[in-house]
Amino acid sequence: NLKSLKLNNTELFEAGKTDYTVNANGAINLSDIEVESDGNGAYISKTLEKVADGIKVTITITSNDLKKQNVYTLNIKGASLRLLQLRVV
Repeated sequence: NLKSLKLNNTELFEAGKTDYTVNANGAINLSDIEVESDGNGAYISKTLEKVADGIKVTITITSNDLKKQNVYTLNIKGASLRLLQLRVV
C-alpha cells in the first residue's frame, strides 16, 4: 500500500485514497514524484502520460512476493512533461 506520495516535496498522501488530482504549472518528470510503500521490499513503478489537461501519473505497488498489486493515479492539471536530455556515447 501507499505510505507517502509527494509532488515536488509536497505530501499528497491520504489514507484509503487511490486517485489524486492537483494543479501545477510547469514541467514535471519522474524525479519530481516521490512514492513510498508501507510494504517491506515492495516494487514501485511510475509512468507519466500526457493527457489533454496535464499529466496522468500511474503508480503501481507490487508486493515483494508478486502476489498483490495496488494502483494509484495522480492527475496533475496544467503541467507538461519534462523530457530529460540523453547523450549517447
